[in-house]
Amino acid sequence: MKTIIYYLSIILFLSPVIAQASCLSSAAIRWDVPEIILEAIIINESGGKPDARNINKNGSHDYGLMQINTINIDPLKSQGIIKNKQALMQPCTNIEAGAYLLSKKFKKHGYSWRAVGAYHSETAHYRDKYASKIMKIVNSGPDFAQRNASLLRSTPTY
Repeated sequence: MKTIIYYLSIILFLSPVIAQASCLSSAAIRWDVPEIILEAIIINESGGKPDARNINKNGSHDYGLMQINTINIDPLKSQGIIKNKQALMQPCTNIEAGAYLLSKKFKKHGYSWRAVGAYHSETAHYRDKYASKIMKIVNSGPDFAQRNASLLRSTPTY
């Protein structure tokens, strides 16, 4: 009996991790964005904390794993991704929203580090700094470096 309880507790503990991985994969496929970039953005933006919130100097708020800014609420509603800002606190919905927003940047800038940086800001200085942060995360370990290595160039294209 103890063995069954032990294994059930492991399954329950890992369920959110498994669900998040599934959300990453499906959002990456749906919006045609590299899953590895979504993972790196999550690490950079929230450290993987689904309940992360931030208030910016301009009064806007960022929510969830991918720190979706309130300026994006109306476009996300019009796409049917969210019904309200509270939905951004749901990990899968937040990942879906972030993947959609990143896909818009890839459409605008092409599949480049410029597009990745533009997820954070269209201002060149902030964009390039952000892209460098994400690139460092992607290249930080063998797991990141080996998976999907050909999706983006290893040298920034700004």
